[in-house]
Amino acid sequence: AQKSPLMSHTAQNLCAFDGEIRFRAESMKYAERSPGSYKWRYESASPLRESPHHMSTIDITAEQFEDTVLADGIVLVDFWADWCGPCKSFAPVYEASSEKHENITFAKVDTQAEQALSGGLGIQSIPTIMAFRDGVQVFSQPGALPEAALEDLIAKVEELDMEAVHAEIAKHQAEHEHNH
Repeated sequence: AQKSPLMSHTAQNLCAFDGEIRFRAESMKYAERSPGSYKWRYESASPLRESPHHMSTIDITAEQFEDTVLADGIVLVDFWADWCGPCKSFAPVYEASSEKHENITFAKVDTQAEQALSGGLGIQSIPTIMAFRDGVQVFSQPGALPEAALEDLIAKVEELDMEAVHAEIAKHQAEHEHNH
């Protein structure tokens, strides 16, 4: 099976977080897509939710992963498993944050059910949180984040200057193509 550009990345090469977000553009690839070629369609897993604009967490599969993370805006992905104690303790924090940030997609990937996806992304410890903004992975870190750290991460992702991020990626790609 051919891997997508996104799935060829390993989490540890993309970004580090210690109160601020730093980029290592040499390991990022920007996935071009034509305007309007993809829009995430919200399908409520719960008939109790009235509005598709107010979603809490959504479970995604390997088939949905790339379309979900390449969508415009901010997408957080929690990689978890049912047998994982830290995952279970992080779940309510993640869910509560999703209720506060209705404009952000909070996705969850069950690593037991989606072993090929988890392996392809280099997930070695769970829970692992990944953050994407406008189709670019800007954060990945294993470990359950306390509520304050998750909220800080969200604020940092919201504050990113995506024009500068795309410029840095383009600069690196040009340098890489020139050197090869």
